[in-house]
Amino acid sequence: MTDTKKIIMKTIEFTQRDWIYRVHQKPLDEYDFEVIDPLKTPKPQYLYKHFSLSKNSIDSLLNNYLYASHPLQLNDPYECNKRIFNLDPTPLSIFQNFLGVLEKDDKKFSIREMFYHQRQELNDLFLESFWQLMYSKCGIVSMSDKPTNIQMWAYYSKLDGFQIKLNTQRIPENFKGPLKLRYSSILKKIPIENNFFLPVLYQMTNKENNWDHESEWRYVVVGPSEMEVPLSIFRNQQKSPHNRKFPYDISALIEVTLGCYFFQPDEFSKIEKNHSLFDLSKSESINTALRINLLNYLVSHPEVETKLIFWEKHAKYELIKVPFRLDKKDDKLFEIWFETEQNVS
Repeated sequence: MTDTKKIIMKTIEFTQRDWIYRVHQKPLDEYDFEVIDPLKTPKPQYLYKHFSLSKNSIDSLLNNYLYASHPLQLNDPYECNKRIFNLDPTPLSIFQNFLGVLEKDDKKFSIREMFYHQRQELNDLFLESFWQLMYSKCGIVSMSDKPTNIQMWAYYSKLDGFQIKLNTQRIPENFKGPLKLRYSSILKKIPIENNFFLPVLYQMTNKENNWDHESEWRYVVVGPSEMEVPLSIFRNQQKSPHNRKFPYDISALIEVTLGCYFFQPDEFSKIEKNHSLFDLSKSESINTALRINLLNYLVSHPEVETKLIFWEKHAKYELIKVPFRLDKKDDKLFEIWFETEQNVS
């Protein structure tokens, strides 16, 4: 008879206006995260991530990895707002456990003294230290379930970049999620208790109402070791931190869509209803080498679907994705065949 051991998992949660935030703590300090909205929205099978053209974005595509960002690397200054934590009920023991290393380094520093006589200064020190430490342990990968949102394409790809479509069921297990974001105007504060990942989960999955057009889902990626941080004082104390690049299997990559300005007007050698030829040797774009690398990647991976963004200027205000087949004619000469008739001029 096979002897099996039951895995003991501890679950803690926080509820706000029918939204439930849960952290499941497994043995060996492994964690799973869960966000349940009032509609119990199921996790989408596919999610989309936009990229502008850059050395880093092309490298992430060619090497099949996603970058798990620190909050300071995101474009909303209120990301992971430290002020949504309620430290009023936090006992002295939590401060001592978390900041105890400071007392060892400075004998004149007393957490107990600050707790009773300089509480606001102690709170500020705790929040800053908490933010730095916890986000050296984990990072954020942001995606959307809206593949043709005009604002998303304009903001994040500048319409000359690209977008990837990923199968969420094939994302590695160290990507915790995807977790649905909540958009609101007022936040209920969350107390800091013994499990620090619950306030982090709450912090990174709440945003202000004006961002709701992004329809965002996020992954929490917990590193195997401490990760790079963009805070200069703290960064100087790190030794061999993880680079925040986390690989995924190529089978998770379903589609790559190019922006409507990916090809430049001076690069057209032939334009037909369902067929175009692009000569990038004519290009004056500073991103030509990056685009050639991306196109070479698509040619070498025919299993990945390829699409191009179009817009209907005289119809609805919407973007559409048009499938195409890509052929390479020369080092800088590429041919695309559309499945439907399109006019790309």
